[in-house]
Amino acid sequence: MRTRAKHVMVTLLASFILGLATSSAWAVSGIGLSTGGRAVLFSSGRIVFAAGVSVTCPVTLTGTFASGLEATAGVLPGRITRASLGSCSGGSVRLLTETLPWFVHYYAFSGTLPSITGLTLGFDAMAALVEIMGVGCLFSGDVKGTTIGTPVREFRLDETVAVPIARRLSILCADEGTISGTFNLSPSVGLRYIESVPGATMTLTPNPMEVLETDASRPLTATAVGGTVRTTIPARTPDPNRFAYSVTGCVDTDLNAGQTCVITVGPNGANRPTRGTSSLIYLNEHQMAKIVDATTIIR
Repeated sequence: MRTRAKHVMVTLLASFILGLATSSAWAVSGIGLSTGGRAVLFSSGRIVFAAGVSVTCPVTLTGTFASGLEATAGVLPGRITRASLGSCSGGSVRLLTETLPWFVHYYAFSGTLPSITGLTLGFDAMAALVEIMGVGCLFSGDVKGTTIGTPVREFRLDETVAVPIARRLSILCADEGTISGTFNLSPSVGLRYIESVPGATMTLTPNPMEVLETDASRPLTATAVGGTVRTTIPARTPDPNRFAYSVTGCVDTDLNAGQTCVITVGPNGANRPTRGTSSLIYLNEHQMAKIVDATTIIR
């Protein structure tokens, strides 16, 4: 009986270890994006802007994307560089192109590994002024959606995601609005699973960083490790509704291994104690979008 029990325990232990190895093997490190080195056109004949008032317009966006991304929420694999629209029905819309570029956020993937069938992405701070018979509502916020097809031929906006109304030019405007519709992509974008993301990395020091309320600013040093990188944008991710600090600098900078650039972190006015994350998004020499974080504490 003891021998039998011992064999059972060994078998269970082996199965457990095999399960760990299997799950580890399928941990997503990266997602390859195939765009053929070309810009991607997002086009739709029907995008609906709704916030108490509702207007429908044909919209065309032009985006550029990295060759892939580290599968970590918050990575920015691309940016929308151009935006235009045609004749609208039900009113008028003006896209605030002066706020371009709109960065493309990665949130999550769908599918059963190693097959990745879709991505949840968002446009950062898309801005549009919607007007009907003198009633104006200024949309300004993140728009989220999911890719459709493999390769990706469509991007469907999530109409359940509320977009803040930054400015109400009429009492008829709601506090929040929605932007809905489906874009067709040209060319289509291939998706592929990457077990490990090769190439250079970045470090941030000090980590964690402490910023006193009385400080004007503090430097956060970003260092390239193991190769060449290109920084794209620093980002601040504090606790919800606690925008106690700003993160600036180190944008569109090329760094070789060992070279540094500086992010400035400083309190915003009469802030309060908070804990958040200062992030730097960058491309390595293989044009893979990656992210590095530092814990930021405001006292």
